[in-house]
Amino acid sequence: MTTESTQAGQRISPEVTFGQGPFAAIGQRFSDVVDTLRGPVGIVVLAVLVFLFLLPRWQLARRRQSYKDKA
Repeated sequence: MTTESTQAGQRISPEVTFGQGPFAAIGQRFSDVVDTLRGPVGIVVLAVLVFLFLLPRWQLARRRQSYKDKA
């Protein structure tokens, strides 16, 4: 059995925004995010990530220092 409707064709090969396929749409959005992160926003995001990465290390170093001060 075969069908000749446009809805069946759309279900078989769906297209997202403005005729782009799903992977092209994801690639477009990814390149927009990369372009945004190349400016001042990227510097802020990088600074926040470094801070979040180093925060547990600083807390551990403070705890160790407090143990040394008590001894």
